[in-house]
Amino acid sequence: MTKGDVTLTLNKVKGKSLIQSMERSQMNRNKILVVDDEDELRRILSSYLKSKGYEVICASDGDEALDKVIEESPDLVILDIKMQRMDGMSMLTRLRSFNNNIIVIILTAHRSETSALDAIRLGAYDYISKPFQLERIEVTVRNALKVHKLEDEVTYLKDELQEKFRFKNIIGVSPKMQAFYRLLERVVSTDVTVLIRGETGTGKELIAQAIHYNSHRKDKPFLSVDCASLPETLVESELFGYEKGAFTGANTQKLGKFELANGGTFYLDEIGNLPVEVQVKLLRVLEERVIYRIGGNGPVKIDVRLITATNDNLEKAVKKGRFREDLYYRLNVFSLNLPNLRERRSDIPLLVNHFLLFFKKSHGKDIKGVSSKAMKSLLHYEWPGNVRELRNVMERAVLLADDIIKPEHLIPAMQIEEIHSQPNDEMVLKIDVGLPVGTHLKKITQKVNEAVERNLILKTLKETKWNRSKSAHLLGVDYKTLYNKLKIYKISKNEESPTRLEINP
Repeated sequence: MTKGDVTLTLNKVKGKSLIQSMERSQMNRNKILVVDDEDELRRILSSYLKSKGYEVICASDGDEALDKVIEESPDLVILDIKMQRMDGMSMLTRLRSFNNNIIVIILTAHRSETSALDAIRLGAYDYISKPFQLERIEVTVRNALKVHKLEDEVTYLKDELQEKFRFKNIIGVSPKMQAFYRLLERVVSTDVTVLIRGETGTGKELIAQAIHYNSHRKDKPFLSVDCASLPETLVESELFGYEKGAFTGANTQKLGKFELANGGTFYLDEIGNLPVEVQVKLLRVLEERVIYRIGGNGPVKIDVRLITATNDNLEKAVKKGRFREDLYYRLNVFSLNLPNLRERRSDIPLLVNHFLLFFKKSHGKDIKGVSSKAMKSLLHYEWPGNVRELRNVMERAVLLADDIIKPEHLIPAMQIEEIHSQPNDEMVLKIDVGLPVGTHLKKITQKVNEAVERNLILKTLKETKWNRSKSAHLLGVDYKTLYNKLKIYKISKNEESPTRLEINP
């Protein structure tokens, strides 16, 4: 048997790009290419693998095989290392130069096992020595495809995580959220300790994950602990771990979250609930970059970025002696204040649309949208539970609705109510009803609705710099509806955004 090298020429692609080839490979996970210059061996392998449910194509030499790889996009190649026109090593080298995703299993004679090991170093999955049992081939193929599938899934999940926590997926166009994004962008590329402040339900952990998955640590672990949910007796062992025999019941060594997150990011939620005695140890971690397991004799070095969060006023906690002042300054190197939903009401239509699309897909419901009355209720509600509460409300509404989400599909508390002004609120609605006693309730409701609607439209237009298409999208209406509202309410560009609504006869 003579060796021969045949130069791979890409003009044999015959109009099919390598990218298209790889895309087809993703859709078909059971196609096998058998490459051997022995006709009988090809026939036997092809027949056997087809009987096991695989799609099989064949090639008699390396040159033909490379054409088949480009045209057919197999998931796995069974390759004889000794062939006349192009030997298996040469083909493997060529193959790896333009497609590193195909699994390759080498067939070799006993005397060629050294070459087979060289092939493993070049990226072959495994080799099988001749003569072989067909069952061995099938087992190796099955295991190789299983491993490859798992690797693809891991890569896919990593990509999904990174995509999910890109800043564009943190929803909000309000001025407060835009200012928040600018701060977020400054901190992600650093290793600085971050303190995220915000009410319960604002999405503090989502922000922590966004920081991690946009940083250089994104391929390392992200671990979290909620200090408010752990009993005080378990906090220390959860954070720092313990050695076998450290206390009764410690039958094995346990690594703490700090150690498990090494190289990545550790997120401590509700840091204000951390017991004072554990605060001392956390301070030492930040200062020395080492942890001490319970019952351990020596320090364990760690490389972890710490992100903490709180809905508590840590400054007051320091004054009351509930939180160490020196730890507070260590944690508050870079502070991010996450706005509550009441401070960013113009983001509500965007969030509503996001959750609507998500839940109608996950629950298999064909919901067309949200009625204008339901949207008004969503916009005027106080949202004590913030974005988390909005998410729950939208899931409930999707489950209850058949076609359009209406007010009756929302929670009972969502009724138009007075929304009292707060300093620097984006939407400040203190409603003075100047209608005379005896006015029908329907007329009052109509006047309130009109005043609130006019106020919201004007504020949204101001925020979008009078971009009517964008404003219509944010308000959850079409362009024509918005245009008609502008005429009905006689809204003009030279108007100032109202901070007070007066309902008059």
